[in-house]
Amino acid sequence: MEARERKAPLFLTPLLFPPPSSSLPLSLSLSLSLNSRSPPLNDAQTVAALKEEAARLDASFRARNAASLVRLVSDTVGGATLGALLVIPSPGRTSFFGAISRVFSGLSDMAKAFLIIASTDIFLGYHSEEGWKALAHVVTSYYGIEVGEGSVYAFVAVVPVVADAFFKLYIFKGLNRTNPGSAVTLKSMKKS
Repeated sequence: MEARERKAPLFLTPLLFPPPSSSLPLSLSLSLSLNSRSPPLNDAQTVAALKEEAARLDASFRARNAASLVRLVSDTVGGATLGALLVIPSPGRTSFFGAISRVFSGLSDMAKAFLIIASTDIFLGYHSEEGWKALAHVVTSYYGIEVGEGSVYAFVAVVPVVADAFFKLYIFKGLNRTNPGSAVTLKSMKKS
């Protein structure tokens, strides 16, 4: 019996045997040879394929926008509810803030000053610029908002400075009044 020569199927021929004398990279010559094997589309088929792809992209973007809008509305409602619970006087709110006050006042003056310095350095220190940038990118991408780098830099330049100013105002106004020992320890730790 004669050995039959096995031929590759026509659709695999470009993959197995790319054109040998080509100055194009192998991947590009393969894609060109694959595309040359497909039947040409007429104008009506091209328009139909483009319309189908446009409809698919439109549906994808609409779904993404709807999800971003739902996240925005639900987070706004949740934040407003939490804010109302914390602002409107109630027995639960009073006991919650009383428990936090007892825990904080139960610490030594040195522990209080350490917690204040550690939290301000972590969230408002000069080394936290990358953290603020990451936070801005995470929040804007979560809500589907595309912002430029200039807006992120403006956010990083303004928000930590304003937060630091309010925090220092609290320390020098509120903490001096409620816990003068912690304020003195904090001032002496800041000087050294």
